[in-house]
Amino acid sequence: MSQQNQYQLEPDSEDVIQVAEFLSFIDRIESILKEISDISKNAKYNIEICETLKKRVFDANLTTAIDFKNKDQEFFNKQNYYYLQNLVLVIRKIKNFIVDVSQVRTLPQSKSIEKTLCREFENCLISLNLLNMIKIIKPLDDEKKHDKEKQLKAAKKSFEEFDDDMNKLQDGILAMVLQIDKLNEKTNIASNEPTQLLKFSDFNETSRKCGRVAKWVDVKNKCREFAFKDISEIIGSVQKQVTILKKLHDCQNIIKFYGITYDGNKWYSVTEWAEYGNLREFYTNHKHLFDTRLKLRISLDIARGLNFLNRLGIVHRDIRAENILVTINETAKLVNFQLCRILRAATFTSREFNRIKSLERVRYCAPELLLETPYLEYDDKCEVYSFGILLWEIIEEKIPYKDCRNTVMIANLMYEEYREPFSENNAIPEKFKNLSLDAVSPNPKSRPEITKMFEILCDCFESFEKSSRTPTH
Repeated sequence: MSQQNQYQLEPDSEDVIQVAEFLSFIDRIESILKEISDISKNAKYNIEICETLKKRVFDANLTTAIDFKNKDQEFFNKQNYYYLQNLVLVIRKIKNFIVDVSQVRTLPQSKSIEKTLCREFENCLISLNLLNMIKIIKPLDDEKKHDKEKQLKAAKKSFEEFDDDMNKLQDGILAMVLQIDKLNEKTNIASNEPTQLLKFSDFNETSRKCGRVAKWVDVKNKCREFAFKDISEIIGSVQKQVTILKKLHDCQNIIKFYGITYDGNKWYSVTEWAEYGNLREFYTNHKHLFDTRLKLRISLDIARGLNFLNRLGIVHRDIRAENILVTINETAKLVNFQLCRILRAATFTSREFNRIKSLERVRYCAPELLLETPYLEYDDKCEVYSFGILLWEIIEEKIPYKDCRNTVMIANLMYEEYREPFSENNAIPEKFKNLSLDAVSPNPKSRPEITKMFEILCDCFESFEKSSRTPTH
């Protein structure tokens, strides 16, 4: 990562950023604008849409509007640095959309996407206080031109509407639960429904602990092992997880949830015990076990769990090594459903995302989620991206973007469309490597579906098993 040394911003630093780092944005913007111009000029289809978007960004006259020479020193802070990063991302998204729409005769919802991109573009200009400096920004179709105050008022209204939607989320979960119950009855799926409230005296504590989780055993059968986690501080919000986890009990690659219990002082969640801890702990502490076959099988385990969620219309929203546990029989299981949502309600407000955004999460975060917009739409393509990063980590046994000290450095690498490379001379199938690279494409539309990833990983594992059994002569 030779590019990293130039970024010196600390995670919580409020220091002024060097002007030279801001100047690099001008070069990036000019480069993308030139690409947009060339692509539009050679467009085969949807020429009107291409020209409209091209005119939209060129009318903004960005290189003149962003005149750093006339900016006060106060302008060169971390917040405006983020805003400029977002502006570059949005312009790049516009370029990618023009590439797509110029090569196909019909593109589903192209007009809707066009309007969304233009709104994102104008939001970036508002954030940087550039809108009032730009003389010409013509309305798209019959949309009225709004001034800055009206747009901010509309954004506030969107937040309020989103809060109303979130209040209805529990009703949506319950409706999904009823649908799954009916499906189980029709297909005679055997299901051992976990008891929600467990008797505390039925368990004995052991001396084994793993982070915030302690190992307990059944009083009557010490071979039955459980993970106890103190949830006293979040007991009021744990019901959503409980509702979903009870319905995921039958998937072999999702950690089993048995219920909650109370010792008279604290509340605990009771789940399946994973002897080897999380995936990163496993490959760090048990390298001798983590051979090519197991890497392929664990990758397949995770894909199977994600595919199961996908069929139910659920997104996990926090796929990373710490949220994959490895059991005593070396089976990988998804855990930590604190952020999971039904797909249609998976939107983040920027405030919510910034609250949970950490360096560890951003290592696996899709670049479109780093945009500073009123709300961030998390869909299955974001989940695919996180899984793609995780596949690289499984093969390389390294932390993604390990040398990056803060989220800004990771974001900058994403702007350059840098992705962690695979090391040479490993035994991993090329099909696997290509799948991982496709999953972390900067263009969400180019990423594969979860179902397709599951099929390819299944084929990789089966092919490896077959070749291993074939005798050599």
